[in-house]
Amino acid sequence: MPVRRLPVLLATALAAGAIALAPTTADAIDAGSGEWRLCPYSGGHPQIAKGSANDAVGHAQCVLNKVYGYRNVEIDNKFGPTTLATVKDFQLSFGIANDGIIGPNTWAALHP
Repeated sequence: MPVRRLPVLLATALAAGAIALAPTTADAIDAGSGEWRLCPYSGGHPQIAKGSANDAVGHAQCVLNKVYGYRNVEIDNKFGPTTLATVKDFQLSFGIANDGIIGPNTWAALHP
């Protein structure tokens, strides 16, 4: 009987946002197609990590959300636990050390 409840439990967790799934190819926009107009930003690209709160964080969140399809990331300029988990997943999918820190290698992957 518990095995039959697993799909219901998973669906409930997904709906509640407790589980974040990596975006599919269909969710992500071709990053090389000039879609950066979705996330206009004229600032620098400093190293940012959990606890950072600035426009660079908001820019990274925007790119993850609107360009790469990570819809669970709220664009609030605050590098919290959801942004951290998403950055680690993004880094893993791009073969970057998934330390959750957005430094030169992660910025380069976000901006191919």
